[in-house]
Amino acid sequence: MEDKIRTLCVRLLAEQDEAKLAPLIVELRDQLHRHIERLRAKLVDYPVTIERRNYSLAQSELPALIDRALSEKAEAEGSEI
Repeated sequence: MEDKIRTLCVRLLAEQDEAKLAPLIVELRDQLHRHIERLRAKLVDYPVTIERRNYSLAQSELPALIDRALSEKAEAEGSEI
């Protein structure tokens, strides 16, 4: 499937006759659509891992950072919180 797509891309780029471009584009679009559908079908069975983020910032520091950011924003806007 991927070889067919690559071949169509090369043919499309090499084609000089504009009348022959439209059928190549249609065929390439169809092949890409089939390829995407196959990938989607494979993805259904793909094991999903849940992303876990490891924050190096201590939870106790977070409220102070939020307060400081809000204060800086208020100062930039010329108003109080």
